[in-house]
Amino acid sequence: MRRHTWVKYGCIQYANNKPDVCKPLSLFTQKDINEYIEKYKIKISKIYDLGYLRSGCICCGFGLSLEEKLKKEKVIPMNRFELLYKSNKELFKYFFIKLEMWKPLADCQITLNINDPIMIKFNQRQKEIKNWYMNIDVNLNKILDEIEKRNPSCWNNEEKQWIFQKYRKVVS
Repeated sequence: MRRHTWVKYGCIQYANNKPDVCKPLSLFTQKDINEYIEKYKIKISKIYDLGYLRSGCICCGFGLSLEEKLKKEKVIPMNRFELLYKSNKELFKYFFIKLEMWKPLADCQITLNINDPIMIKFNQRQKEIKNWYMNIDVNLNKILDEIEKRNPSCWNNEEKQWIFQKYRKVVS
């Protein structure tokens, strides 16, 4: 996507004849960036020394699925939320409990290897979701039956089976 955008717009994108977005490093690979930092002795944020891959908003979930994949492949030891817990428990607790971010993280099946009592609701929610998906046939049928009850002419049996098969494949 980055390459396509660069080929189409270059490193400066315009809106209303004015520069809107400037991405001077859009063609740099991580290797290029590391070489540049080394060659010119550029000081980088200490956050990278803690193991973070990005220095953006600490609460942002963007890219978390990639971190999960890298963690499973043992490329990185932990995701940004585990790092946050390790580096700043108070901020993690505020984010996790006060802002209730445990809910979407649990719903997205993000793994958090954190041994703390605050994880009880999170772990329970993840077990509930796993159980729901383990019984996908029954649960999906309940949903489809309820929709059909409310709107009997919404689909025929063939369409219902197609929907059922399609969503079973998605969660398998």
